[in-house]
Amino acid sequence: MVCVCNDSTIQLWSLHTGKRLWKRDVKVTEDYYLEYYGNDERPVYQPYRATKRYHYYYGYDNDAPKSLYRSVVFHPTKELVLPGILSHGYTFDGDLKPLYLSSKCRFSVCSVSADKITMLTNCPSDAKSVVMWSLTDGSEKYRFTWSDDIVSFAWSRDGRLLAISDFWFDWFA
Repeated sequence: MVCVCNDSTIQLWSLHTGKRLWKRDVKVTEDYYLEYYGNDERPVYQPYRATKRYHYYYGYDNDAPKSLYRSVVFHPTKELVLPGILSHGYTFDGDLKPLYLSSKCRFSVCSVSADKITMLTNCPSDAKSVVMWSLTDGSEKYRFTWSDDIVSFAWSRDGRLLAISDFWFDWFA
């Protein structure tokens, strides 16, 4: 099992033994903002998602969580952990290895196709977009934009259709 933890590390665990095999730093940190709800004086740290529906304030607390919504995934055909990017991956021994050095892919949500040759990711700079990437060379293949902020997405079984969940919130409802 691989996971990203609140302390900005990626950890690989053995499900057989229950022991951690290694712990490494994330390679791409996420921006965090501080939000207060109403008169509540306790801050809530939120990962940045480009959206007009939220009003965030910059956080000043250096102890704020650094990684809540980051997807790490096993590469489907190589023995690598993809740490939110396609340019590099961690080996199962914990070594950072170059993968597709020219790839601009960054993600916090992803889904690998059934045929294992493409991957859908969110677009960290545009919450209304989903990007399709080649897992053979790391290049961007297609970009889909929706009218509202996309929260999650999934492939159909045959890979021809895309299901999305968007975020619609009426502040005055």
